[in-house]
Amino acid sequence: MSAPTVVAGRSTLMHRRAGEAERAAAPSSSLRNALFALTLFISASLVFVIEPMFGKMVLPRLGGTPAVWNTCMVFYQTVLLAGYGYAHVLSRRCPLPAQIAIHSALLLAAAFLPVSLAADWAPPVDRSPIPALVAQLARGVGAPLLMLCATAPLLQNWFSKASDGDARDPYFLYAVSNVGSILALVAYPVLIEPATTVTVQRTFWSYLYLLLVGLILGCGAIAWRTWAADRPSLSKVSAPGAAAAQGEAGILPIAWPRRARWIALSFVPSSLMLGATTYISTDVASAPLLWTIPLALYLLSFVIGFSRRRPLSDTLAWRCAATALLVLTVILSANIRLPTVALVALHLSALLSVAVSLHSSLADDRPHSEHLTEFYLWISVGGVAGGLFNSLAAPLIFSSVAEYPLALAAAAWLLRTPTPAPWRWYVPMAAAITGAAVAGIVFLLQRQAATPLVLTVPIMALVTASLVAGRRRAGMGLAVSCVLVGGLVAGSNDGHLLYIRRTFFGVLRVWDIEREHQHRFMHGTTLHGVQSTAAGQTSEPLSYYHRAGPVGQIFTGAAARLTHARIGVVGLGAGELLAYRQPEQDWTFYEIDPEVERIARNPALFTYLRDCGSWCHVELGDARLSLARSRAGQFDMLILDAFSSDAIPVHLMTREALALYLEQLRPGGLLVFHISNRHLQLRPLVAALAGERQLAARVQFFHTSSPDVARLPSEWVVIGRRPDDLGSLASDSRWKPLTAQPGRRVWTDDFSDILSVLKL
Repeated sequence: MSAPTVVAGRSTLMHRRAGEAERAAAPSSSLRNALFALTLFISASLVFVIEPMFGKMVLPRLGGTPAVWNTCMVFYQTVLLAGYGYAHVLSRRCPLPAQIAIHSALLLAAAFLPVSLAADWAPPVDRSPIPALVAQLARGVGAPLLMLCATAPLLQNWFSKASDGDARDPYFLYAVSNVGSILALVAYPVLIEPATTVTVQRTFWSYLYLLLVGLILGCGAIAWRTWAADRPSLSKVSAPGAAAAQGEAGILPIAWPRRARWIALSFVPSSLMLGATTYISTDVASAPLLWTIPLALYLLSFVIGFSRRRPLSDTLAWRCAATALLVLTVILSANIRLPTVALVALHLSALLSVAVSLHSSLADDRPHSEHLTEFYLWISVGGVAGGLFNSLAAPLIFSSVAEYPLALAAAAWLLRTPTPAPWRWYVPMAAAITGAAVAGIVFLLQRQAATPLVLTVPIMALVTASLVAGRRRAGMGLAVSCVLVGGLVAGSNDGHLLYIRRTFFGVLRVWDIEREHQHRFMHGTTLHGVQSTAAGQTSEPLSYYHRAGPVGQIFTGAAARLTHARIGVVGLGAGELLAYRQPEQDWTFYEIDPEVERIARNPALFTYLRDCGSWCHVELGDARLSLARSRAGQFDMLILDAFSSDAIPVHLMTREALALYLEQLRPGGLLVFHISNRHLQLRPLVAALAGERQLAARVQFFHTSSPDVARLPSEWVVIGRRPDDLGSLASDSRWKPLTAQPGRRVWTDDFSDILSVLKL
């Protein structure tokens, strides 16, 4: 890998000595290395600041769904591929001076294109918003991002034109570039986002971009001088001699099987990264913090894999990857519930360990620096393919999030194993037994015949057996595949599946629970509505909305003043709140996913909307955008019911959002927040919002020891402009005053801090 491009003969050596005087004025090797490293560091940092920054800018327009970030990532990876393609063509077709001139000119031209989102842009509500989102990304960040992505391979190629040992193997600069990417990703949600507004971020980013253009010109000048000094000596090498020298130096053509291996080794980590991001952000919140952690670990795996000295041996790296992979596979197949932090840590450790192993294999197979730009081009092809598979192909092919377990299985087949044990009959047998045992575990769990604690020993035994099988690559692939198939074969005991559909906003399922005479609407892993199918019970509110709970108390206490009232609800679900509708009341629901409305209007699934008739309306689109277009002072009650545990739309919990809600309320109107959430403590956020405006607020957490889904625990906040607006709830002992915590910062459209409200 470190062989020189041309084996210098005696005449070549004489020419090199003749050029020493000209190169004497050039910067020293250490200064040159530092300049190239700094330039690559800043270039990568700019890329990975603008990515979450622009993602945060478009997120409120699309309801805060995790699919926004996945779509952004596919766009960014596609731009990366285009940038690598541009760098490859430029380095192959143009001499070094032309490369420097062309790239510098294009970089400077891109600096005059503003990084911004169209103020009046709104995604379509009657079709997939992906094309519109991609168009906005291309308009807002496409040109500067393309130039930045092309900078890394071009600078490494320029660096390789130098004549000392470091320059012959420039791949260490790839690790430097990824360190800059990681630090930028960590700094954005931790330092940049909490401290500054998006406007300030854009301005500062533009100044750094101009600084980068100057640094690139400096790197180009150094490379140009070295290239000019060495050019006479290189031109003296005859064609036959050069061919022979290149053969000795190991610069051989790249075979297509080798390219296919590069694509596979970069495809799987990319798919795993997006899959882990979806799993984490779907049940917590879609926010830069939760986007950047998996992406930072993904980039860290490149740093480790391409380091000159790796912190882990190949054997230890394989053991870490295999163990994390198998444990995660068992947890997913058996659907074992873990605390939030433990579950997130498991997903992230599996992502990091598997990506390190695969990227180390990729780095060990890197070609001579003569093929550097082509190598990065094929790595980018694999990354883009993984992103396209997760974000575009999988939602069309699968009705559930099947791409994540498929990527786990593919990783098991690709993991580079240590010295393999002899192939024995017990290897496939151990894998098959593992899969069958997992199916049995899932079966027992679903019938509540065993607890996770009781299952710990057999699960660990299964993992051990699979690790034994995994001493060969085929054994590991079989082990993980059988675990996944075992979980699939065991199926689900939730009931009969009536409906399943995957949309841009998640996976929607409706179950018929025959033993309890109920239809249940699930959005991802969260219950979004229940209706009884028993005769005479179809209009009875259940789950979070039952009459003994907080929402029942709100409607009972305000019944007298809600006659002929107008009520707005953000979040439709199954339409279960309509069980409280009185005659002559007009209800308007705001729902971002058209498929949710189709489910709620299907009388074979739920009948709340049908029974309401023309007194109920559904406005499709993001709630804030829809409310902003509505006339002020239209509602007697506005209910915010979009936080129950899927990725919460952060932009509905901000200072600007609260101001909009209050504009929509008539004098004496009530604002109701449903803040039940498995992973986030939302009470302090609402308290800070109400406290800043000096509003009257009460909160109640209703808890029951009964496991019956007809009465689920729930937490609600009711807010009025004055205490008198709360009516009897102001003196009800079940409703506690909601007071803001000292020092709690109010969320705004420019600021949010998910970590501070995470239930650890």
